[in-house]
Amino acid sequence: MFRYLVLGLLRDGQAYHGYALMKAYRERSGVSISTGNFYRELQRLVGEGWVQTAAIAPGEDARRAPYQITEDGLAAFEAWFVSPPTHIGSY
Repeated sequence: MFRYLVLGLLRDGQAYHGYALMKAYRERSGVSISTGNFYRELQRLVGEGWVQTAAIAPGEDARRAPYQITEDGLAAFEAWFVSPPTHIGSY
């Protein structure tokens, strides 16, 4: 499910670097996740073609690669979002 939360953060079509996404996740959920786990998930999403790296804006730090959602990623997010839950849990 974490992957869909990352896709949801990218859903507005803007490009964000990994740290900004991780910070937005923490602010919205109140949960901290390790940098390594967050970047590993971004790389998995890139590998699946759901996320792509975007061009680095002039004057920006070249070490901060921005990521943006692809059309396939948007379709995957929307399919997940409207699908019925498969497990409710004990909340």
